[in-house]
Amino acid sequence: MKYALIFLLILGSLSSKATDDQSPKEKKYKFFDVHDKFYQKRIYVYWGYNRDRYSTSDINIYGKGFNFTIYDVAAHDKQAPFSAALYFGPTTLSIPQYNYRAGFFIKDNIHVSVGLDHMKYVMTQNQTVQMSGYIDSSVSQKYAGVYNNKTMVMTPDFVQLQHTNGLNSVTADVAWLLPIFHTNNDIIHIGWNFGTGGVFMVTRTQVHFMGVYYNNYFHFSGVTCNAYTGPRIDLWKCFFFAAEIKGGYVYLPWAPFEGTNGSGVVHHFTYGEYYIVGGLSFPLDKSEYPFIKRKKKKAAPVSG
Repeated sequence: MKYALIFLLILGSLSSKATDDQSPKEKKYKFFDVHDKFYQKRIYVYWGYNRDRYSTSDINIYGKGFNFTIYDVAAHDKQAPFSAALYFGPTTLSIPQYNYRAGFFIKDNIHVSVGLDHMKYVMTQNQTVQMSGYIDSSVSQKYAGVYNNKTMVMTPDFVQLQHTNGLNSVTADVAWLLPIFHTNNDIIHIGWNFGTGGVFMVTRTQVHFMGVYYNNYFHFSGVTCNAYTGPRIDLWKCFFFAAEIKGGYVYLPWAPFEGTNGSGVVHHFTYGEYYIVGGLSFPLDKSEYPFIKRKKKKAAPVSG
């Protein structure tokens, strides 16, 4: 029994060595390869389009002769109906709600970027809200008075508010891309992006107020922060597509609607956004460009 056990141990060790000496056939693809170096020191740019959902918000509207707040105001986005001429025309592609961004992978799968989400915010018309504040008779005879949680209907001749030119979120982001799948020839790379960012908001606020239309200039209006996630697919080493969902917070304390005379709105809200983008991605090392043919090195002559 003792010698049989020794024999089995020796046989097992030889079998293990033989298995180790055999190099298994390499797979043509890998899953969750955290050591994948494909994204290192790559730059990218993208362009795409978004849809948005907004929470209700309390909106303070102020100016000479009026200062009132309407509560729990509902709003929606205003994406243009799809047409190839509109979405792909060089002079019209910025009319819909769009996203663009440029970024750089700084280490492994960590990347930083700067860009803009052009959203549109439209207060839903003819909704019923509560209102507090005052309106002077010099502003409107019809709506003059002091209000204390009074029920009001947001008709076009009273207040019609929108940031449609637009609600522009300018952000600096940092994100991490989790590798999920890639082919060894780098033709296909699939990852999942996790990111966060924020900085400031630029709006151009349009208001119909007491029968008068105001369309103000672009203006630094507030701050924002966000977080997002979604898949990214890189193809042929230089093209990629991404589809992400984003949640964010917007605070607008300086959104004027009548030039510089002190009239404006103040409000804050959260939003949900989803978008699809397409872009280009290239390594900083030109020797890695997929479309550059590399010269084969000649073998050194054998000295005889």
